[in-house]
Amino acid sequence: MALSDRNHRRRPGFTLIELLVVISIIAVLIALLLPAVQAAREAARRIQCINNMKQMGLALHNFESANGCFTPAAIDGAFPKLGINVDESGKPLAKLTQHGWVILLLPFAEQTVLYNAYNLKADFRETANSTVIASQLSMMMCPSSPNPNRFDTNNSGGFKGWRAAAGDYGPNNSVVNVAINAGFVKPGVYAGVMQANVVRTIAEITDGTSNTLVISEVSGRPDIWRRGNRTVSATPIGSTDRVYVSGAGWANRESAFGLHGFPADGNGEPPGPCHTNCVNRNEVFSFHPGGANHVFADGSVHFVKETAGIQVMANLISRAGGEILSADSY
Repeated sequence: MALSDRNHRRRPGFTLIELLVVISIIAVLIALLLPAVQAAREAARRIQCINNMKQMGLALHNFESANGCFTPAAIDGAFPKLGINVDESGKPLAKLTQHGWVILLLPFAEQTVLYNAYNLKADFRETANSTVIASQLSMMMCPSSPNPNRFDTNNSGGFKGWRAAAGDYGPNNSVVNVAINAGFVKPGVYAGVMQANVVRTIAEITDGTSNTLVISEVSGRPDIWRRGNRTVSATPIGSTDRVYVSGAGWANRESAFGLHGFPADGNGEPPGPCHTNCVNRNEVFSFHPGGANHVFADGSVHFVKETAGIQVMANLISRAGGEILSADSY
């Protein structure tokens, strides 16, 4: 009898049904936890992006303290006020050279070695500057942006074969007439702070430094992104449906942009009502859900929502338009 009882005793272990139940429970837990994990990672990336932009804001103000003005968005040729492309007596050199805004900020952003290696008497695309402009700057890269190993290789200005490391931030300095003429933005004075070949002082920002943005996210360049989807096409560069965004390099003279307004889906040409995260073709664009980060003229960084109207964005760009803005409007 004892032997019979032992033979019929149930052995411990999982049945197939029990195993399937456990697997199902684990799958449900993963499905519940994964969005939370992804959200936490994005929150960390967004904080790092904000820190990058705060570093830029600090560098801008250190530059302003040293020079009495903010940096221009770009420089074409001699710029005696900043001692660029001039001889020992301060006389402009005949050679036309172009430089981007970040170059001027390097010594104020703990990048003195890189700045000293850059030749301001040579164009940014010349061989003399090839090593510097190909150097990747973590300060200029948003961690939420896909593929950090991006380079601007667009031939321009008679220069060929140059290669510039991409940057995800640029001066947002104007409202383009097409947005005004189409009625998306009211007529007004929308000149921004950082413009090409001119410097602005704090006194010229009469709308207030805390009400005026200077630098915005324009992530993912030189690839074109529309509503979070990368454009992949054999369409030649320069056609209506371009697959390459110029000005992508952090050292590029053309990294600044203005507000055009695009169709809401990011396709087609401006104008349109969308100002953020529709397309990164010279418009504010980030990989953060719901909006993008901006450096303001007081050095602070603010997140402007996609749902803020295009007129609000225009008012934030303007340095002396007399607009009245509240923080809850964006």
